[in-house]
Amino acid sequence: MDVIEHFNKKKLGTVVDSYYNLLNSDGFAIIGTPNIASRPYASQRRLDTHPFEFTRDEFEETLLKKFKNVFIFSMTDEVVSTSFPNMAWFFIAICTK
Repeated sequence: MDVIEHFNKKKLGTVVDSYYNLLNSDGFAIIGTPNIASRPYASQRRLDTHPFEFTRDEFEETLLKKFKNVFIFSMTDEVVSTSFPNMAWFFIAICTK
């Protein structure tokens, strides 16, 4: 959770490969990242340490390059759902090998 956005866009393939390679053949990964739409409200620390943040579609496309299945959930406060990704603060993906 909250790791992939700390890498620049050129390194994303390597990061996703690393997640994938850590899993057993029937394993799954839970990967979370802030929604770029929430960036205007971000702290300076977040802005300084997150070289790349995703839209929902970019997040899914990046993970689908390696994982067989990717299920994206939106999170705002304590609510997790599959709806309203543009209003989410955070995305959570469940990815299967």
